[in-house]
Amino acid sequence: MSEKELLELAAKAYWADEIEDVGIRWSEQDQAILYIHAGNQDHNGQDQERVWNPRYNGDDALRLAAKLHIHITISDHGRTVCRQGDEFRSLEYHGGDAFDATCLAIVRAAAEIAKAMPPEQAESDAPRTLEDIDRDFEDDSYESNGASS
Repeated sequence: MSEKELLELAAKAYWADEIEDVGIRWSEQDQAILYIHAGNQDHNGQDQERVWNPRYNGDDALRLAAKLHIHITISDHGRTVCRQGDEFRSLEYHGGDAFDATCLAIVRAAAEIAKAMPPEQAESDAPRTLEDIDRDFEDDSYESNGASS
C-alpha cells in the first residue's frame, strides 16, 4: 500500500464522525493530507488549509491514536504493537528508531480500522474531498442543505 493510500485511509478513520465539517485532499508537494475544517479560520473568517501527516508528525500521530482509542505498546524487544480494544491492528519492528516505527504503526492501525468499517459507513461517513464539495456546488440540483432534489 502506498503512503498516499495509507494516509487517506487513516484520514477516513480519523474524520469519520466529522463528515460535514472536513474537506481533505492529497498534496503531492507536501506528501501529506491537506484538510479544511470548520474550525480552521484566520482572523478574517477565511478557511485555512492545514497539513496532516501522522506518519511523520508525532502530534498528529498521538491525536490519531487518542481519537481512535489505539493502544500502543513499545517493547524493549524492538517492536511497536497497536491494538484497538481486543483487536490487533499493527506491528512494526523499530530497531533503533522507535519514534518512526510508532508513528507508522499508528497510521497502519488507523488504516486497518478504516478498512474494517462497514461499507455503508465507510461511504457515508468518509470525509468529503474538496473536489466533492466543488462538484456539489457546480451541480444545479444542489440545495443549501446538501441534498439533491
